[in-house]
Amino acid sequence: MWSNWEIHRSEQEFVASRKKEILILLKRKYLSFLCNAEVIDVNQDALGQCGTVVAVTDTTYLMVKDLEDGGKAVGFFNRGEQAAEVTASWPVLGLKGPVKVRDVWRQQDLGVADAKFTARVPPQGVVMIRMVTDPR
Repeated sequence: MWSNWEIHRSEQEFVASRKKEILILLKRKYLSFLCNAEVIDVNQDALGQCGTVVAVTDTTYLMVKDLEDGGKAVGFFNRGEQAAEVTASWPVLGLKGPVKVRDVWRQQDLGVADAKFTARVPPQGVVMIRMVTDPR
């Protein structure tokens, strides 16, 4: 099994041995990854809190970070070799529903959830969700 480091090194070697156009495309991919404004906003939130692990299984865990606007940033982590469904319930996160749900990495609204949210997380992957109480 390759580590993420080995995968990145393999990608770099591939890029280094190809034409300039491929290098430009991959640079854009990594820039969009490294410069995701919503991820940076979570990291730089004015409340200044660190995330806390709130639920753990053999291969998954949840981290939650309180945000200045009263919302939460939730990381759904999968350390396993297979995709996993990871569920966060409002009592575990300290929320009361309904809650607006947004995928931070994809910069996409996912709708409103009432009591829990389940993310499908790729192997060795993460899904970052921003949750804000819906004032309805």
